[in-house]
Amino acid sequence: MLNCRAGEKAKSSGMFHAAALYLEEGLSLLGETNWSDQYQLWHRLHTAFAEVEFCNGNFEKMVTSLNCIITHARCFDDKLSAYRTLMASLGAQKRNEDAIEMGLHVLNRAGEQFPTDPKESFVEEEFLKTSLMLEGVTVDSLMNKIARDKQIIMVMEILELLCNYAFYVNLLLLRLFTFRLIQLSIRHGVCASTAYGFGGYGALLCSVYHDVKGGNKYGKLTLKIMDFHQRCRVTSILYGYVFPRIEHLSLCQEPILKAYHESIKIRDTEFAMLNAGLFSTLSFQGGRELSFTNKFLDNIGKLVKEYKQESSWQLVLPLKQAILNLMGEADNPARLEGGAMSFKEYLSVVKENHNMQALHRLYLYQMRVAYIFGDLELAAKMAKESHAAETIFHGKFEACEYIFYSGLISCVKARKINESKWETYAKECIKKMEKWAEDAPCNCEHKLHLLEAELYFFKGTTNKAIDKYESAILLSGRNGFIQDQAISYERASIFYLENRNDSRASNYYGKAHNAYLDWGAKGKAIHLCENSPF
Repeated sequence: MLNCRAGEKAKSSGMFHAAALYLEEGLSLLGETNWSDQYQLWHRLHTAFAEVEFCNGNFEKMVTSLNCIITHARCFDDKLSAYRTLMASLGAQKRNEDAIEMGLHVLNRAGEQFPTDPKESFVEEEFLKTSLMLEGVTVDSLMNKIARDKQIIMVMEILELLCNYAFYVNLLLLRLFTFRLIQLSIRHGVCASTAYGFGGYGALLCSVYHDVKGGNKYGKLTLKIMDFHQRCRVTSILYGYVFPRIEHLSLCQEPILKAYHESIKIRDTEFAMLNAGLFSTLSFQGGRELSFTNKFLDNIGKLVKEYKQESSWQLVLPLKQAILNLMGEADNPARLEGGAMSFKEYLSVVKENHNMQALHRLYLYQMRVAYIFGDLELAAKMAKESHAAETIFHGKFEACEYIFYSGLISCVKARKINESKWETYAKECIKKMEKWAEDAPCNCEHKLHLLEAELYFFKGTTNKAIDKYESAILLSGRNGFIQDQAISYERASIFYLENRNDSRASNYYGKAHNAYLDWGAKGKAIHLCENSPF
């Protein structure tokens, strides 16, 4: 018993290696057959030991204890925590489909049934049901009812886990799991997983149902729930998917960085890496100096093997290589080939693993550097390959970035080859960007104005183009998007040059060069010097 208490105390303090030693000693003293006559102690030791060895990455020892619990536990309820840990281990190994298959089986035994292949109509019925249940719900009414049923609490924890895995393999199941979390919270009371359900609901409103105001409402409600049940896993949902749709990106970065450090402290390494990826992405998108983001990623890269999170690290490699290209640390800056990754090798791996998130991030960052470094054909090819990116990115700001760069590419292609399809694509991107700019003008209004300027440039509407270029330059600078201001200066310079205003064209070309340097994009600044038309 003393070893059990010491192990549980060390576990609660995040001292997982010490906890494993205490718990393993307790198990050895207990013996192999005492699951029958010292059941409660046996169950506590094996449950805690499996959880700490999961945190330590010792999956063999974890599985041994979990199998022991699943084989000898007296009732199904006593097996639920073992199943939950086993699902988490499958997810940590990126066996998301296996984790979901096990989860559906366990939930079915617990009385919570789900279709294995849900139809859109069924999901919409559950959405309507959830919306009706939420009418009149406030934080006070929620918190007045606390979940007490241990099986219900464990079911909600399993649903929270499955939401993470369904995000990568089945978005319809993700919606169903999220809706069920909310329904159970309203019926049976709140627990720690309630915040995850409400945060996920806010993200779904923003991304799937295009209700950004509603998403923001439930995002703020989730923050109030987190005053009672802190959950650093929820932070990545709120500040990665909900609040960037309405708040400045700079306000979303620090909470995610804090969640990263908290996840490291409790050895939730999977979400530590997820938060690290989100923070570096938002830092890049928000215009932070490139060397800052690059250094942060270098530090994360050193932890990847220790935490056995190579799969999570894979998601940020296109960003890492794009930064190296922009900083001038690649032989061919227009292509994602260099110290961080090889485009061809990465493409082969993510296609083989059916990792659509990684695939479309690859296309996005390749499209971005190709456009910035003037390889228009490669940029257009990537835009075509990633036509499903908006759905895949599921409301993240990367969806906005995809629209932005697709629009820029379409405008240039329309002007160069005068095919109507490119003008159509450009107009579609502008229409989509109008919605993003309406919801978050601080992040997107300057992007909209640059797209409009480029379209006016194509149409030959000179005065309107000038107004929009100047507005894009002003707003991007005012809101701290130095990278977009650099692009705006560069595109305006090309516009003025073609309209025979050499003086202003030269002035803006120089300002573009300086803005790229301020961003830390030395490689692009050199590219401008080497390809100067002046």
